Amino acid sequence: MTVSPFSWRATRFQLCKTPECERHSEHGHQIVLSVNTIKTLICKYISRKEVKMDFRSQLRKSVLTVAVLWAFLLSSLPVSGQVVLPGNIAGRSGKWVVAGGSKKSSAVSRRTSKAKRTRKQRSSTRRQVVRRSQSVAKKNRNRRDINEVTPEEYRRLEAQINRMSPEEASKVFAGAGEYFVVRDEIDEAVRFLEQSVELDGNNKDARLALSEVYTTLGDRALVKADEYAELAAKAVAANDSANETRNSALANTEIEKAEKYYTAGVQNDPSNPSAYVGLGQFYDARDDDSKAKTNYEKALSLDDSLTEVKGPLGIIYYQESLEEGVTSEQADELQNKAEQLIADAVATDPENAESQFFLGLIRYKQGDNENALGALRRSLDIDSENPETHYYLGATYNRLGGDDNVEKAIGEFEKAVALDQRFFQAWFDLGVVYYNKGEFEKAIAAFEKSIEFNADQTAEQKRVKSESYANAAEAYRQANKIDLAISRYRIAVTRIKDDPELFTTYGFAHAERDNWVPAIQAFQTASGLAPDSATATTNLGWAHYKAAESYERRNMKSDMDASLRQADSLLEKAVAQYESVGGSDQNKAAANLYLGVVRNKLGDYSGAEEALEKANALSNERWAAAVVELGISELNLKKFGDAIKHFKQAQDIQPGFPEAMYYHGLAEYKRGDEKEARKIQARLQGIDQRLAQQLERDFFRVDFN
Repeated sequence: MTVSPFSWRATRFQLCKTPECERHSEHGHQIVLSVNTIKTLICKYISRKEVKMDFRSQLRKSVLTVAVLWAFLLSSLPVSGQVVLPGNIAGRSGKWVVAGGSKKSSAVSRRTSKAKRTRKQRSSTRRQVVRRSQSVAKKNRNRRDINEVTPEEYRRLEAQINRMSPEEASKVFAGAGEYFVVRDEIDEAVRFLEQSVELDGNNKDARLALSEVYTTLGDRALVKADEYAELAAKAVAANDSANETRNSALANTEIEKAEKYYTAGVQNDPSNPSAYVGLGQFYDARDDDSKAKTNYEKALSLDDSLTEVKGPLGIIYYQESLEEGVTSEQADELQNKAEQLIADAVATDPENAESQFFLGLIRYKQGDNENALGALRRSLDIDSENPETHYYLGATYNRLGGDDNVEKAIGEFEKAVALDQRFFQAWFDLGVVYYNKGEFEKAIAAFEKSIEFNADQTAEQKRVKSESYANAAEAYRQANKIDLAISRYRIAVTRIKDDPELFTTYGFAHAERDNWVPAIQAFQTASGLAPDSATATTNLGWAHYKAAESYERRNMKSDMDASLRQADSLLEKAVAQYESVGGSDQNKAAANLYLGVVRNKLGDYSGAEEALEKANALSNERWAAAVVELGISELNLKKFGDAIKHFKQAQDIQPGFPEAMYYHGLAEYKRGDEKEARKIQARLQGIDQRLAQQLERDFFRVDFN
């Protein structure tokens, strides 16, 4: 009698009280013997009469089986690398854990887009820069030599102006303008100073004063633009499109005015640092970082006391470090410049939320978690409404790790998306944190939001959206929502075509549904992407074995045989790959175990024994199932003593292991120790009645062989 351990189809014997003797079951050939037939056979056996040849032929052809689910392997086998456990791939043991790939990576660590600067923080920075710029402008008044002309003096001189030379008249107008400049009456000042320069374009002092006035007018226009922008933002919040449009247009008009004033300021005084600061702010507002940087740097070269300018200039350097095409060396250099400038700005004004935020970003990039936390928290103390600050604070907590920090990270990510629901990177990283915590339903919701709000236009957006599909698919799979997982995998694999892990988990999902053709296709792609990966080869080989089981259940013998041969070839290759390129002993053990299972199924018991001995020798854990499988090979080779030793060993590893007891009893009976076999059967009766009854029938079969 041949012993086939883990077959899902089998020939079984059972008593039947009906006249029918034989019938065919969809799960296998099932010979049903009537009570009269059994009595006849027993009588013939006792009287030593020969049993009919056709019945004995059926007995020889039958294969002893026990419907042993592979689920117990999951609790006894280790999870290492990406090797699929037998029970897992059939979907009979819940979810897979794919070590080395189960933890998802955040988007923040690979973010290439520029950090968003909020309108509120830009406006605050701009006001601080304006104040500093105007202070410097007042200090620089000593560069010009103008005698103030009071309104009374001007009225006295006004009648004489027509008789003065242009140069003399220009000085009178310059003096009158200077009087109003000093008193911050800019509208009056500009009228007199423009007249002065018109009369004498070489009046340097008048030009210096006019440059200051134009710069002040530019500053006022920028501040006014911020006020209109604030009104436009409020209109957006109130769904008031008319006021949004009107105020946005007014803001743009003021910004354009500012450019004209600052440009005129530079034309009248190419050494006016405040005018360059103004132009820098204009281009900054237009997100023209290159021109903004040029003007900020010019301003600092003219007056290095303009420390408030260092903040926005440092921000530009930081953003530039993220641009496409920038090498790692260039990025490091730019970030070093940014760090120095922003640190100086923070030292000058620690209450600037934007400078604190970008200092926190730089510290995060440097891996300086504690100082990153300090700067980001300080920024939020000043302005708690910047979603980017919450996002990076969450990222810092997440990187620190530990349950408390992970919970803080979740809180910050949730605040980020509450402030900006379209913040797809924050949704993505929130999903990553939930996934890595094992909270798959929450992870699914976050990944789906990331997909929904991702415009899918830039390279970064495309990458994050692709990963969102892949991560959502895996979260659905872990949540045992297999059909939804497959639907997301189908999209993910069209967008990500070079990730063997993605195709491996896609194969797992199809395996959960016993869809072995697409599962094998996915594993085949994974193996093709990683041809030297023994784990990929192992997965593919085991999938062919499970496909063979599927074919067997459907009585497709030729397909079953072909799949078994393919499984044998692939698993043999996997074992050879491990021996050639190395790998953990646990992975090597698993590959040998699967090879042994396949060879037992093929009837190559010597080959199975060799593979299973290696599996048990390599494993640093005691695998009860692997030991039983080895015993089965030995039982079929009639090595009863070795088989019994291994069945006992399996019971020592896992007390009350019913399959080990079943085979132990069968081995004792075949060896001739019926007394011991009956004792084992009696113990098995209290653990698994079905197997105990099967063992009784198999004792009968042994007697007739």
